[in-house]
Amino acid sequence: MQSNYKLRGALAAMLLAAAASANACDLEQDAKSGIWRGECKLAIDAVSASLASNHIRVIRPNFRMPELYIEKFKYRLRGNRLEVSADVRNAGTGNSMATTIVSNILVTDPANVSRTVTTVFAPAAVPALPAMSTQRVILGEGTVDYSLHDVDVTMAAIIDPFINASLPRGANQELNENNNLEVDFCRVFGPDANTSVPPCN
Repeated sequence: MQSNYKLRGALAAMLLAAAASANACDLEQDAKSGIWRGECKLAIDAVSASLASNHIRVIRPNFRMPELYIEKFKYRLRGNRLEVSADVRNAGTGNSMATTIVSNILVTDPANVSRTVTTVFAPAAVPALPAMSTQRVILGEGTVDYSLHDVDVTMAAIIDPFINASLPRGANQELNENNNLEVDFCRVFGPDANTSVPPCN
């Protein structure tokens, strides 16, 4: 019995929240069955819910939402400058809004890891992307001196970063907010290459 009260409370909270946000919910009780039904017209779609004595049935709308993540990094070596790009994928069912990527690059001497230089790139603009599309975005350049030895590169980037701590999402409300970080590790080979680490390409 207690679980039923919890379910009813959950439904009531849902309908109340929807009504408060949209001010467009109608609740009515079936005279014969005693079942309460709610219909809420939200800005994005409609939500219907039915409350029975022993169960809750929620009809979920078919939300069209973006799903942004970084498929891979691409590297282009120009002298001692390493240009880094990111292939951004919108794998969702809805178009995404324009957003940004924040990123940094760590360049390390593998023989002396204390010799690490970190470069924070300026936020890179990502255009609005249609559903199921990919866009390559240039992130920035780092300096790699591989004239005497190999250089290890650690690349980290976040697509659609959080706006602030109180709103744990970026400009886009996505299907999954937990896969926006991508980290990659590669090596720029020097004269005596150690190929145990994948190349930056």
